[in-house]
Amino acid sequence: MKRILVIGGSRYFGKSLVTGARDAGDEVTVLNRGSGAPPPGVGRLVADRDDEAALRTALGPRDFDVVVDQVCYTPLQAAVARRVFAGRTGRYVMTSTMEVYDPATLPVPAGPVSVPVAEASLDPVRLPLTGAAGRPPGDWPAYVYAEGKRQAEAVFLRDPAFPYVGVRAAHVLGGGPAEFTGRLAHYVERIAAGTAVDVHEAPYATSFIHHQEMAAFLYWTADQTFTGPVNAASHGAPDVIALCEAVAAQVGRDPRYSVVGEGVAASPFSFDRAYAMDNGRASALGFDFGRVVDWLPGAIAETAHETARGRLTRSLVSDASLQGSCYRRVAHTEGHAAGPVAVVGPLDWAAGGGRGHVSLAQQRAAAPDLEQPGVLAAGRKCVDEVLAVVGGDPRVLGQAVHDGAAVHR
Repeated sequence: MKRILVIGGSRYFGKSLVTGARDAGDEVTVLNRGSGAPPPGVGRLVADRDDEAALRTALGPRDFDVVVDQVCYTPLQAAVARRVFAGRTGRYVMTSTMEVYDPATLPVPAGPVSVPVAEASLDPVRLPLTGAAGRPPGDWPAYVYAEGKRQAEAVFLRDPAFPYVGVRAAHVLGGGPAEFTGRLAHYVERIAAGTAVDVHEAPYATSFIHHQEMAAFLYWTADQTFTGPVNAASHGAPDVIALCEAVAAQVGRDPRYSVVGEGVAASPFSFDRAYAMDNGRASALGFDFGRVVDWLPGAIAETAHETARGRLTRSLVSDASLQGSCYRRVAHTEGHAAGPVAVVGPLDWAAGGGRGHVSLAQQRAAAPDLEQPGVLAAGRKCVDEVLAVVGGDPRVLGQAVHDGAAVHR
């Protein structure tokens, strides 16, 4: 049993890491600013990690076998952690990012680099400080994020206070609603709607990893003895066109593209520069990565389900916000005495629903597991109610209900 402290760990693959370690029998504690209660069986410390005195007070006399730092974004945060955890942990694992390799954000122009990039191609300790040489500091988010991670890595590597590993994570996907960045949803929504995806003329491949695989990799790393930077990426590096084709296969609609000019921002994961990662070091050390081609369809399906639910909700919110005396047509499923009801749209749109129609596919996507229909309230209450009853056949038998009235099956 290991004593593990996770700094952050309140969402996405950090949360999966916490629950996985707990289920494996480890003693797990999370440290955050009190953003949310930890899972059952997990301890919690509350402190602002930027406040060194408060962090020391929260830790008290505790020490740990491993610290996994999920939320270290700046050299200041790294310096505080290096001082506070010196003598308190036998191993320190920082979640970094593949963006440290991005040639567009490096403080000096990148020379020739072999792609996929290996860990040895970037030593943040040897890089000049921001603005000291080469290009001036950037202020766009990608630069700030990448440079913050590079400098944080450098703090831990320059004068190690404990065995340190920097996990340079690929783009993490999967998890449906847990995937909070919305990058995969961007593609699902645009392709499903027939909207063009902005891409570069000759986009480069990039690296991905499934969110559960990322959690497993961090847990595996915590139990190893190697140190230094290590790349974490599933096998296979698709470009944005391959990603769009995978999305199209799930949503049943061919992708459309809009090619952007040089220097113009494109959709996420469309890159005009190459820095996909080599996962050879971790593989040689014993981690068995999965393949993007195997898990990506499932990740897309999860996201498609959530975006369908979101579209239905937004549509119904819009309907429910119409002013004045808005009548709605409500359908009972034909042939079922106790069938579900479905909002088909305002009567003044078109007989039988017309543009206000909530399709059977939308309804099933919003609640595929629904077995028992319930009650639908028209008007402003309809959003919550329709999500409780969708899943039925929307064939119209006809019944007009005034806005605000409740319809029971």
